[in-house]
Amino acid sequence: MRLTLTACLLLLLPNLPAHALYDPAPDPALAAVQGAWVGTLQYQDYQQPGRMVSLPTRLYVAAAGPNALTLYYVFDDGPGKTVHWYERMHFDFVANKLAWTSGADAPQRCSLLEAGPASASRSVVFECADPERPDARPTARHTLTLSSEALTLQKEELRDDGSTLLRNRYAFKRAGAAMQD
Repeated sequence: MRLTLTACLLLLLPNLPAHALYDPAPDPALAAVQGAWVGTLQYQDYQQPGRMVSLPTRLYVAAAGPNALTLYYVFDDGPGKTVHWYERMHFDFVANKLAWTSGADAPQRCSLLEAGPASASRSVVFECADPERPDARPTARHTLTLSSEALTLQKEELRDDGSTLLRNRYAFKRAGAAMQD
């Protein structure tokens, strides 16, 4: 009996679905933004409200998984002052969540409000609460636009009175394309 059962199982094995041997392919828009970028960071001057400051910025983007990006920024903040900044973004497009880690901080939990279809270009709008008070109402809305030619990330502060304030905006072009302009 045991021999018959073993023989039946061996005959059925080739007909069972194979388990995936590889990780899934990356989200198309996330895959499209990998590489080197050049552009600017514009931000509200904290000392002079209403005044925007602009810094030349380089960005290097790499996939950290099928729905995750690693971002490395290099800012030119004046003569002899170069600033480095690191971020990780892990998107869960099914659950409409984003875990966003800046520098060495703990991941900030954000809610995706809009995420365009999975294609080579995508616009994602998400809101985040203060990392110190993750159960509080969102304090910032971000708009991330991804394509193979351009990448932008904008942050608006959400104020108690319902108004918004543009806090900062990154705008990038492909490093090679920007040098040809």
